[in-house]
Amino acid sequence: TITSLINQGKIENVRPDSIICSPEGEVLFLYIPDHTYMTQSGQPDTPENRNKVHLFYCHTLRDMEDKGRKYRYVATNNTSGNFDITYSKNVKSTEHLNICQNCFNLLKRKLYGPYTKFDFAMFANEHNYSPPWFKGIPKTIYDNDYPDNWREISYKIRNERDWKCEECGKDFSHNKSGLDLHHINGIKSDCSRSNLRALCRNCHKKQPGHEHMSNIY
Repeated sequence: TITSLINQGKIENVRPDSIICSPEGEVLFLYIPDHTYMTQSGQPDTPENRNKVHLFYCHTLRDMEDKGRKYRYVATNNTSGNFDITYSKNVKSTEHLNICQNCFNLLKRKLYGPYTKFDFAMFANEHNYSPPWFKGIPKTIYDNDYPDNWREISYKIRNERDWKCEECGKDFSHNKSGLDLHHINGIKSDCSRSNLRALCRNCHKKQPGHEHMSNIY
């Protein structure tokens, strides 16, 4: 469940389409701080193209959980509408994020403004919001850049996997640059062996959130 979203967060169990709260009743918002895809895709850096903020355990969150991507999220009680995000290891910013359209559609009362100018503070105040941080919820966003020794890690793991794509089985022992390493949970700083799969570019781009990748190196 979304309870295990952040190990130290211990977010309360929630039913589908219910509000995300801590055990103390504090309303929490979930979002993905990693925006490295913005530079990779060439999309304009606007709220419409940035990651969205979730109020409910909506269809989007359940889908991400099913795909093994839940650990990309962080929880926050920030009600300003402006959230800490990263574009790369050295480029960080605080930007306005819109709420998830699926979450917006679950609201029975449209008293908090349009989803592009959602009033997070009003929503939180009407749902037993309490300002102090609930124990365990991280106050800083996680590191989501490749470690400095990524080239070494990449070569070692791909070599351990016999230079074969773990999805289609194609052999890249004579074309090593044609084999990628995929981070299953979407966090590039998590290079544990269980989180890495050796995939050819074609299989890699079929993974959740990798549709922007090109087949050409």
